[in-house]
Amino acid sequence: LDAVSVGYLESLKPIIEQNLDELVDQFYGRLTAVPEVKAFIIRISTIDKLKVTLRAFLKTLYDTKISHQYLQDKKRIGEVHNRIKLPANWFILAAGGIKDCLIPLIVKNYRNDSDHLTKVLIAFDKIMQLVTAEVNQAFIESYAKEIDKKAELEKLMQEQSALVARVQDASQTLAATAEETSASASQMAHSATQIKAAAERRKRNLIRPRIRH
Repeated sequence: LDAVSVGYLESLKPIIEQNLDELVDQFYGRLTAVPEVKAFIIRISTIDKLKVTLRAFLKTLYDTKISHQYLQDKKRIGEVHNRIKLPANWFILAAGGIKDCLIPLIVKNYRNDSDHLTKVLIAFDKIMQLVTAEVNQAFIESYAKEIDKKAELEKLMQEQSALVARVQDASQTLAATAEETSASASQMAHSATQIKAAAERRKRNLIRPRIRH
């Protein structure tokens, strides 16, 4: 998006501002005509809230300061789309819908100046390409991070499961060893008791007075 094209974006301002409500209503009228899209919108938000978001978005299209913050704002759109699990191709279709709503108004306003009209349309197309690219790139990066996190989580869960299994095995081994030790100790105690009893009997026999005949 070169500086010359950016300059022509300002020509979109009067068109968007004067037809903002019409553009928003027309856009969502088309979207909600598709049952699947309407159901998705109702599930994640409300049409009124999304209309507010679209109004703000349309106003950025005639912004002539394509700053780092401008691009970051567009990236956040992609991140949100990934978070709400918007189908990947829907934003591209939505961008096409915005063009379909706005281009006729651009042509209507500048039809008497074909040179200016051409430059405005080119500028509009370039800004939409830039926005779409930034949004989709952020969508892909955000999705990729989730995949990485999911893989890390699965690995962690596997490690934890293995650890639990080892602890359980160790506990079972310890229990078996304790049982064997207890049995051995009982046997030793029993043997010791027997030895002690035998020793006491022998002692009594030794000290018992001899019977004279």
